Amino acid sequence: MATSTESSSGPLRNPPGGLSCAWHAHPAVRVIALVLTIAAAGLAVWLALLRTDDAASVAEPGGGPVPASQADLAALSARRDAPIYWAGTHSGTRLEATLTANEYAYVRYLSADAPIGDPSSRYLTVATYGAVNALAHLRSYAHHEDASTKRIPGGGLAVPVPDSPTSVYFARPDQDTQVEVYDPRPGEALRLIKSGAIEPVAGGVTPPE
Repeated sequence: MATSTESSSGPLRNPPGGLSCAWHAHPAVRVIALVLTIAAAGLAVWLALLRTDDAASVAEPGGGPVPASQADLAALSARRDAPIYWAGTHSGTRLEATLTANEYAYVRYLSADAPIGDPSSRYLTVATYGAVNALAHLRSYAHHEDASTKRIPGGGLAVPVPDSPTSVYFARPDQDTQVEVYDPRPGEALRLIKSGAIEPVAGGVTPPE
């Protein structure tokens, strides 16, 4: 944004003499400056890569998606003191984790060549939401939306989103966690839930039985 001085008088110019004069009068100064500029740019890129590597598997609230492993998800679950659900390991995929500002956790199964943060909706995704009285709220939602309900192992309830067979929510008694499973293949999300494939990541916090 231009300052009021720049807006009314145009951009400020270098005063005569000083660095401006040396730049034009001495070619060696230009060479040294160019070398220093390249070196500084290289250092900046190297430091940026180091920061990326250090933070690559640490999902922070509101920090966006990061690559993750099972161990990373377990550590994140422990840090949140709450379970994080996933669909186990799937060959040919890599995990991406996102923690929103309100501590909702999303685990996506990207294809091996997909970049972290890929905007495509073609990936299996498991979302874990903290929700007090999760099962009661899910029943209320199903009643209000006239949605179908399915019994699942553990006395829980699964509710496919009306007119959207790719997304299904579920919750179990006495748990303050609601889980959403999305799969682009219609009916696959419900199949995964009913099969028991969607579970808390091993090594993390587990919900009460």
